[in-house]
Amino acid sequence: MSINKLLKMTCNIERATLTTDVYRNTVLTWAVLKSNAKCFVNYIQEAANIKMGISGEKLTDLYKGFFAADEDIKPKDKISISGTYFYVRSSNIMVNARNGKNSHIECLLSSEET
Repeated sequence: MSINKLLKMTCNIERATLTTDVYRNTVLTWAVLKSNAKCFVNYIQEAANIKMGISGEKLTDLYKGFFAADEDIKPKDKISISGTYFYVRSSNIMVNARNGKNSHIECLLSSEET
């Protein structure tokens, strides 16, 4: 079965850019990279071995996100689904062992921005 049949949700993929305002303050601005991207997000139960973030911070709610192989998703991106935001902690391209082609992207997501 193709992973694309399991991608039953739609989301917006957003990426931030740092700019400087007129007062020379650093401002984080989010822009939508893709609207209505197919995805599936699932809550991960408490697991002590994955509760630390990239820079060692403690994370509260973790989720696993699945996306089509051709999506442009990177750590620190933001995923929005019906007004709920998830922040990408890591992303991995999964390869189909039978044919060697990219199958899908799996991401570790958090409900908190760091």
